[in-house]
Amino acid sequence: YPLRRQRQMCIRDSYAPGHLLQCNIHHLAPFGESAGPISHSGEEVGYVITGEVELMVDDLAFRLAAGDSFSFQSERPHHYRNLGAEPAAIFWVNTPPTF
Repeated sequence: YPLRRQRQMCIRDSYAPGHLLQCNIHHLAPFGESAGPISHSGEEVGYVITGEVELMVDDLAFRLAAGDSFSFQSERPHHYRNLGAEPAAIFWVNTPPTF
């Protein structure tokens, strides 16, 4: 699968044209964060594989650790960051594919 790097995060894509879902594993460097906040059409769901992250949706902040999951409407402004000194990984699914 292709690997993309964005700032302090890399994303491993598992998307093929014609599918309705896009699945990624977002790898965050220690104290790394996503670009954002962003908003777009669709829905998102995720599962924290390793590490401790803070997910911000609208003006709300959610502290998540390995084993926690989340979902939200993508139209809501959102971004996230790694709170720890160790790498974090999030399995992320969104529809429609946006990246």
